[in-house]
Amino acid sequence: MTIEVLEGQSDRLYSLVAPLVMDRNVLRQNHNYPFWTSPAHLWFVALNQRNEVVAFFPLEINGRNEARINNYYMKQARKNVFYALIDEIFAYCNRQYSLSAVVLMQHKALFESVGFQSTKEWRLYAKMEYIQKKRASRR
Repeated sequence: MTIEVLEGQSDRLYSLVAPLVMDRNVLRQNHNYPFWTSPAHLWFVALNQRNEVVAFFPLEINGRNEARINNYYMKQARKNVFYALIDEIFAYCNRQYSLSAVVLMQHKALFESVGFQSTKEWRLYAKMEYIQKKRASRR
């Protein structure tokens, strides 16, 4: 698996994620909520050995040194893919940005396992803040 970090409106990003963000099954997984991007986004895209996208985490960065993961996709919520993506995001943020995430409820435990805490919950989503990186086993 490789991870590419792409600017929010790059041609490479569009070519990689367009087939997914327009796929009915992917949209259904996202509760029919559309995906979006902007110049303020940085996308972390996980590719398998066949160069197929298996997950992506858009990171939106605002002018107040805040970064937020939102509107992401994981094909099967495999832990190794999640940990690889989140480690890349941690390395990028590296104390320069406070980090939060809007998480699908079925992925809440994964985010908790790396140091996120829920600050607000709805029926389908949880808003989470990154508190500290846990050193839990990732195998």
